[in-house]
Amino acid sequence: MEKIDQRFDGVVYFSDKSNQIMIILRNEEYLPLSACHIDNKKLFVYLDEVHARGTDLKLPLTARGIVTLGKNMNKDKLMQAVMRLRDLDYKQSVVLWGSKEISAEIAMINGIKLDEISSKHVITWVTYNTIQKNENDL
Repeated sequence: MEKIDQRFDGVVYFSDKSNQIMIILRNEEYLPLSACHIDNKKLFVYLDEVHARGTDLKLPLTARGIVTLGKNMNKDKLMQAVMRLRDLDYKQSVVLWGSKEISAEIAMINGIKLDEISSKHVITWVTYNTIQKNENDL
């Protein structure tokens, strides 16, 4: 928690153990989100690929989320994750994160250096993955 920006009083995430949406507070107290009474403007939301589909959280207009990029992630999964931010076309924002392996793959597919990766390169990569999967499934 010490690495989370001071604007946030907690981090919302899905528990690996219970698959329940949880919050960890700055004092490292863990609570189900339903038991937390902190203003949602003070919460940082983390959604992984597995939990993005079907998750519908009421987030403030200034919300920022992180979406992790998984191996062979397709366009549908990325869009499901990103669109958890219902007001992304206003002031909400998202950070896309991939491991070194994923980042190297994105750079290779796009013919760029690692430090040149942007969201458009991620979209090209997930589109490529979608096409590859569709061709393999034929």
